[in-house]
Amino acid sequence: MLVAVIICPLFQAVGFFEYLCMIDNCASYVFAYALPTLALMIFLPPYYRAAITGHSGLSSWLKPLWLLLPIALTFSGPIIGPVLLILCPFALLYLFYENWKNKSDLSYSQRFIQSLASINTQLLISFGFTTLLCMYSFYIGTHNSENSWEVISLTERYKKLGEGLIKTTSFSEGFILILLIVLYNLFLLQLSKTTGTEKLVRILYFALLFAVAYLFLLPLGGYRSYRPYIIRRDTLQPVLWLLFFAWGLSTVYVLKIISSVKRTVCVSLIIIISLVYTLTDKLPVYTNTCERQSMHKISTATADCIELKESCTVMQWGPTLQCEDTRYGSALLHLWNITPREIKYHQKP
Repeated sequence: MLVAVIICPLFQAVGFFEYLCMIDNCASYVFAYALPTLALMIFLPPYYRAAITGHSGLSSWLKPLWLLLPIALTFSGPIIGPVLLILCPFALLYLFYENWKNKSDLSYSQRFIQSLASINTQLLISFGFTTLLCMYSFYIGTHNSENSWEVISLTERYKKLGEGLIKTTSFSEGFILILLIVLYNLFLLQLSKTTGTEKLVRILYFALLFAVAYLFLLPLGGYRSYRPYIIRRDTLQPVLWLLFFAWGLSTVYVLKIISSVKRTVCVSLIIIISLVYTLTDKLPVYTNTCERQSMHKISTATADCIELKESCTVMQWGPTLQCEDTRYGSALLHLWNITPREIKYHQKP
């Protein structure tokens, strides 16, 4: 509960929105990013619990379901597949390597078989199957029509990523402050050398390694003009998951290991940071009144194509200048019974 309270101010709606937003203001982005993230957070905890305690906590009747969840996960959004494609095979490789080190007295062939067989069977099947699904999902993604919208070289994409990282880590974006505190917490936990903190430090180091690998692979996904610096609140989400997790959990552990005097100072610092993020944020004031008025005008139109005086977007990411550009939007409005027939629309240049 304390971890949840500590990370709560980091969920930004307006303040540090561009690089520190977990739940987007755009409904379609919520379905593409936040909702699949929720499904991923349901899928992974039993494996995390098993890594910490040795038991997944899943009932026997639920275990087959956890073998089917990856089918929905890998095709649910643009970032879950790549995340699992990093996480699952490398988790198996790590376990294989740990087993390999402990079986040095066997021949290479026996050592390989025993190292593989020593991995938990359900984990091996689940993560192996998930990896194959992710590879197929990645292949499907290469046929995305957006890939041809604007093509720049891989070198240029990495330059854009570098610019994005510089912008992300500026203090005005709210990201760097939490990152610096997490690194300081990691330093304190490293010094403590207790049994509980050693396991947490190992987890946080692997989380950092995952974040670096994920960011390095981002430019390979292509370039989108609406994400000029490659990273944004949507593509940065896997790093945000880890940052929120590390900030909350490491802070609670640090509070446990420091003296009472330092704990008072630390709690005061946490309260100040929480207030900074809370006061920087505010409730969104965006409304859809303009779009609703435009839809009402379309629904009562008699012509096959009308001009909208309103400048807001309707069923599009930007203003619509030609009737033909709204053929899909008009078809969808008709499908939803908002319009009596397909009525196209356009706006003044």
